Amino acid sequence: MKFKSNVKKIGIDARFLGVTGKGLGRYAEQLIKNLESQDSINEYIVFLTKNNWDSYAPKNKNFKKVLADFRWYSWQEQIIFPYIILKHNISLMHFLHFNVPLFCPTKFIMTVHDLILHRYPTRRASTLGPIKWIFKNIFYRIIFFVAIHRTKKIIAVSKFTKKDILSEFKLSSEKIVVIYEGSALKCGTASYQDKLFSEKSFLYVGNAYPHKNLKLLIDAFCIFSKDFPDYQLLLVGQSDYFYERLKAYVARKGIMSIVFLGALNDDELEKKYRMVMAVILPSFYEGFGLVGVEALSLGVPVISANSTALPEIFGQHALYFDPNQVNELVDKMQLLCQNQSLRRSLVEGGFKHIGKYDWEKNAQKTIMVYNQV
Repeated sequence: MKFKSNVKKIGIDARFLGVTGKGLGRYAEQLIKNLESQDSINEYIVFLTKNNWDSYAPKNKNFKKVLADFRWYSWQEQIIFPYIILKHNISLMHFLHFNVPLFCPTKFIMTVHDLILHRYPTRRASTLGPIKWIFKNIFYRIIFFVAIHRTKKIIAVSKFTKKDILSEFKLSSEKIVVIYEGSALKCGTASYQDKLFSEKSFLYVGNAYPHKNLKLLIDAFCIFSKDFPDYQLLLVGQSDYFYERLKAYVARKGIMSIVFLGALNDDELEKKYRMVMAVILPSFYEGFGLVGVEALSLGVPVISANSTALPEIFGQHALYFDPNQVNELVDKMQLLCQNQSLRRSLVEGGFKHIGKYDWEKNAQKTIMVYNQV
């Protein structure tokens, strides 16, 4: 697709790109991939670190990658990054997260996925000591406040996130554009017969931060497994301090049917999606719910907390529970296992619903924002 506009040199902060960047990594990967196929006019500089340098190879001659090898919240991010942006004559920067240098030397826009650090500012979500955590939290709030007021436009990934931003900051509603994410995995066909359900298992995909509410998921599965002992709970996510802490919790429970699979590539993840009974999202807080969107696109039923952005994204095509009530989750798991017609309606309804979430549309709308600024 061609967009008539003055040519811009657009910088993209893609330091999160790749598997280790989790949901942010998926967003960076898919946005850049689809910008390459959609925009043949503007020039792009994609800023990467040494760790994810090999994860991206430009396929469009207007795209070039540049090393920006410094961590988030670092002094290098604040001092050296602005110099690199200036050196490459960037006319518009797109920060895919809130980590914006306080003295960014050019116009910029930013994507806000959620306000999780505002809503859940707990040290349990950090490996830092108390003093370092306090300073990091203060620094985060300063950076976010300055960035959210200086940015020309804000891309919010859901209506919920837009509403959350407006409730926290005095901003014009017109400054915030809602652009939904999409599914990077291959969409299925709208046929219930294609759904395998070949494993007696439930699946969780994501990190193990406290707001993900995985202890409730573990507790629910322990209750569920008393009546359904041949089922497994599979957890997919990069091993880290938080997953190790969760593994210790599971070990204390003494249940062997909870399996930690670690990080999976897209092909492995897609195969696992297609086999399980359902994907479960027990989170207290989500700005979008990308895992659930990917599940629906593959014909996988979703059991979701009824919190934050999740009902907006899944509509009537998920089973919902109160994330504070363990027995509600147990009831939904039991119901899905015992009711084939319910599984069929969730799968077929999900296929029809998922069309609004598309990475090509995301890139097209993002280019429109670039051209408006």
